[in-house]
Parts: sequence; structure tokens; C-alpha cells
Amino acid sequence: MDFSQDHENGLIWVLKQLSDVLDLNPAFGMYDDDERNPNAAASWKVLLPATAGAAVSGGTVAVGRQLVKVLKERPVNLGSALTAICAHEYGHILQFKFIYADLAKLPSAGVRTELHADFVCGYFGAFRKQVQPTYDAATQAETQFRLGDGKYKRVSHGTPDQRGDAVYQGFLLGLEGKLDPKDLSARGLEYVRGLKL
Repeated sequence: MDFSQDHENGLIWVLKQLSDVLDLNPAFGMYDDDERNPNAAASWKVLLPATAGAAVSGGTVAVGRQLVKVLKERPVNLGSALTAICAHEYGHILQFKFIYADLAKLPSAGVRTELHADFVCGYFGAFRKQVQPTYDAATQAETQFRLGDGKYKRVSHGTPDQRGDAVYQGFLLGLEGKLDPKDLSARGLEYVRGLKL
């Protein structure tokens, strides 16, 4: 992974926590994203082999090397920013498992799908804040805010304000305590269904 050892080790820990909290275990890897469109991605397919003996239960999350480079250049906590990216992509894996067909039926489904993943991202941020009180949850929200719609986005992810609000609403839900992942999916669906886009 092309970033410092401390962040490599921290990322492994975060991915394990994401898997535990959301009851998911997708394959994970890095890829060469377009430098004009730094990105991360999720797929319902298992596109990578299991590593280190970990069983993969479905889907793939991949983080672009250009995106990591962009995050490293910003004056924010890289660990929290990477956590935000991974939690958002795990949110998509959660959608594939429980509610993707329901999301697809909504008006402006693409934007609502992205905002739902941001909601899950915020929920996980609350979990991280509870297990590590010094965790920089504000950077998690700020990361999604800054990665709102831009010139090179192929799919609308929502405006920066919409993304920030979705992360915040998920965070507030997470402060109430741990939910079953299926219930979390449903609560996020309820949230995005009610948005006026």
C-alpha cells in the first residue's frame, strides 16, 4: 500500500472494525484511479482473492492510489480521512446485502445511494468515537463534505452540504448505540427517502 507503515497498520484495524460492526467482510485492495477523478469503489462481486487467510463473504472495496495521494496532501488526519472513505464504501456493500433494490426504485436513486453510504460512514464514525474518544470524527465528516460533486465525478454523490448532513445524521444515530446492520440499512433508507433533492 503506498503510504506510511503506521497508516497501513491503522487501516487494517479499521477494516476489521468495519467488518465487525457491519457484519461484512468484503475483499479489499488498492487500484490505480484516474488522477483527474481520485476515487474509491465498491462492487457486489468478489474481485480480489482473500488475503492473510481472511474469509471473504461478499463484495469488494478498493481505494484509489490517487485518492490516497490527495488525502495525504491535505492538512487533515489521514487515518480519519481513510476511515471515512472505507466506511462509505462499506456502506455500499451493506446496501448490496440488504436494500439496493429499494434504493434503486427511489427518485434520484444515484444520489440517494451515495448519501445512504455517507449515512453509514457517519454511523461508523460514532462507533469509532466511542471506542477511541480522541478519534477525529470531524475529519471524517469533512472528508465526505469536500468530496461532494465536482468537475470529474461520473455519478453525483450529492452536494457538499448534503454529504455533510448525511454523515452527521448517521453519526447522531450511532451515538444512540449499536444497531443490527439490517436495521442500520433500513434507518439510512428512511433518511434518504425523506430528502428533498
